[in-house]
Amino acid sequence: ENGSWNTSGDIMYNMPLDTKKRFKLNLQTKLNYNNRIGFINLNRQSERNISKTFGIIENIGLSYNTGWFYGQFRGNIRYSNTSNTLKKQANKNMNYELVNNVQLYLPYNWTLISDVNCIKTKGLSAGYNDSEIVWNIEITKQFLKSKNALLRIKWFDILKQKLNIRRNITSQYIEDTEYNTLSSYFLVSFSFRFNQLGKEKE
Repeated sequence: ENGSWNTSGDIMYNMPLDTKKRFKLNLQTKLNYNNRIGFINLNRQSERNISKTFGIIENIGLSYNTGWFYGQFRGNIRYSNTSNTLKKQANKNMNYELVNNVQLYLPYNWTLISDVNCIKTKGLSAGYNDSEIVWNIEITKQFLKSKNALLRIKWFDILKQKLNIRRNITSQYIEDTEYNTLSSYFLVSFSFRFNQLGKEKE
């Protein structure tokens, strides 16, 4: 309570589920705590406010890899609780997310990537709690003998459901904002990686 500070911790555990290590389980827990000091004008007087935010993220993932195929399912829950000394009522919000990622490594150096994010939020301001399904798909092609050239074509937000909502927490206020962005678009890029300096020793 003597100043603004924050602390966080992260615990991660990875475990193969079969002898060939194709199936893997991933568990992760993140904790954070923020203490913010600010001043708010009430009744023409400046009042000192202490804002405290506790957050926890629980993440579990299951992946499968055969060399030519990679697939992952991941789910996480985000919980946040903010309290203020000038306003005793706590502000809580929850975020639920389910993610599916698939990568196919095809012949002739083609790669197909698809990722789907299903998100549900509770506890935000009125009108901001909604669900969204964001699906992106990408195809890449590597060229040249050393695979230095890469062509990438990506289609963002195929279902046009991305909400772009952000929550900003300060010692004076809690604000929910929705940003206007491109809802669905293509991105075509080409990159070339030059050889590293020097050559590997035989």
